[in-house]
Amino acid sequence: MVLCDHLCINIPFKSKYLNCDANGRYQFVNVDLFDLDIKLGSRSVHREDDGEIKPQLLYHPYESLPTNFTGMALKVYFDSIYDQPYVQIKASPAKLLQGHNVFGTDNIEQGAMEMFGYLFTSYPKFIDFLDISNAWLSHIDVTASIRFKDQHTADQVLAFMRRIQNGQTLLSDKQHKNTVYWGGVSSRLLNHKCYLKHNEYVEQFEDYKLLAKRGDKAAQRVVDVMSDIRLYNWTVGLARFETRMKKRWLERQGIPTKLYDLIELQRKQPDILETLFKKATHSIFAALRGQTMKLTDDHSIYSQISNNLPLASSKRQISVTKVIKVFDFYLCIERHGHRGAKEHYGTQYFTLIGELVKCGFTEDYIGNLPKNHLNNLDHITAYITVYRKLRKVTEPNNVSDLQIQNIYNFYKRLKSEGYITVKKSMSKAQFAKRISALTSCGFSKAYLQNLHDSDSKNIIPFVKLVEIDFNSQLPDWYEPPVSQFNYKLA
Repeated sequence: MVLCDHLCINIPFKSKYLNCDANGRYQFVNVDLFDLDIKLGSRSVHREDDGEIKPQLLYHPYESLPTNFTGMALKVYFDSIYDQPYVQIKASPAKLLQGHNVFGTDNIEQGAMEMFGYLFTSYPKFIDFLDISNAWLSHIDVTASIRFKDQHTADQVLAFMRRIQNGQTLLSDKQHKNTVYWGGVSSRLLNHKCYLKHNEYVEQFEDYKLLAKRGDKAAQRVVDVMSDIRLYNWTVGLARFETRMKKRWLERQGIPTKLYDLIELQRKQPDILETLFKKATHSIFAALRGQTMKLTDDHSIYSQISNNLPLASSKRQISVTKVIKVFDFYLCIERHGHRGAKEHYGTQYFTLIGELVKCGFTEDYIGNLPKNHLNNLDHITAYITVYRKLRKVTEPNNVSDLQIQNIYNFYKRLKSEGYITVKKSMSKAQFAKRISALTSCGFSKAYLQNLHDSDSKNIIPFVKLVEIDFNSQLPDWYEPPVSQFNYKLA
C-alpha cells in the first residue's frame, strides 16, 4: 500500500453563474461576490464624486480553513482564460483524518470527501454555486517509505541519493539538508523527493507545541496525536519517497483527472496509486541498479569518532538508561494496571514506584494511572518529567588522541570478535563506558551488536538497500481513520 499524502482539487462554478467575453474564451463569475460570504481583497480603490471610497478588482486571498487538526488551503478564482473559474482546495487527507501523515490510507474518495466536508462547513453557500460533479485533480502526492536499521544508516543513504539522477529525472536545483529533490519546480508532469521522516516529525512536533502554547486548539490536538511514543519510534530510520503526479502526467498515462471518475477507477483497481507510483519513480530506481554502497569503512569510522567524540565530551553527557526503565514502568502501569506491573517487574515493583514518587508523581496519580487515561499526562510530558529527575549527567572533559585511538580500537574489536565476546573480556563498567562513547558518536547500540555479523555484508547493491516493501507500510497497531462527515460517492 502507498499513502495518498496530498490532494489539490479544483471545483468549477456551475455554468449558470458564468459569463464569457465576446470571443468566448475568457470566463468570469457573474454573481455578487459578497453573496459568497468569503474573504475578499481589492487590487484597486477609487473615490466617487460624492467622496465615497469604492474597491475595484476584487479577489480572494489564500486562506487556511480550520479543521480538527491541520488547516486546509483555499483559493477562489473568479475568472479564467483556460478553464471555468473554480474553487481550489489543498490538503493532506491523512493529516485531516488522523492528525499526522506518518502512515495512512490510499483512499482518494475518503480524503476528498473529508476535504469537501470542511469546505462546506466553513462556507455552506458554496454548495449552491459549485459544480461538484465536475471537480478535477490538479495534482496528487503519493508516498511510500523504506525502513533502515537505524537513523545513522538512513543519513548515509540520503547522502548517497544526492548523486542519483537518470535520463530526464535530474536533481533539482532546490535542495535541503533533510531532503533530496528531483525535477524542476515548474515541471507540469512530476516532482520527486526523498527525505528522512524522523527529522521532519521532530521539527513539526516542536512547531505544533509552540502553536499550542499560544492557545491554538487544533495544534494542541495535533500535539496530543504526535505525543504517541509509538508514532515517534515508527519514524526512526524511516526514509520516504514522495511523488507529485500532476494533471498532465496523469492524462498521458490514460488516467482520468475528473475526481469522481478517478474514484470509480480506484474502486475497480484498488492498487492503482501503487501502480502509478512505481511507474512515476521508475527512472530513479533504474539509476540505482548496478550501484553499490559501502555502509562503513575504516577511514570513515575513525573520522566519525575523531570528529564526534571531542564534541560529545566537550558537552555535558546525559545517560537516560534509568529514565527509560522508569518510563517503561510508568507505561506498563497505564496499560496493564498495577497487578500487571507487579507480575512483570516482580520485586522491582516497589523500587520503581519509589522512583516515580521521586519524579514528583503523587500517590493518588500513580494509583489512578490505569483508571482514567484522559486525566493522565500525555506521554511526551510524562517522559520529560521522568527525564528531568532521573537523567545522569557527566560533566565535560577534554579528549586526547590516545582516547580516540582506544575507542577506535574498541570498535575494531567489536567488528572482528563480536559484541558478546568483547563484552565477556572486559569489566561491565569499562565495556558500558566504551559503548556509550561510540553511541555518542552516532552508532546505535543495535548497529554495534550486529557489527560482527554484518561486516561481510558491508558492501551491498544499493537498489536492494532502498527496496520498498509495499506490504509493510503500516504498523500492526494501525487503525483506519473514520471520517466525521457522511459524504460518499454513490
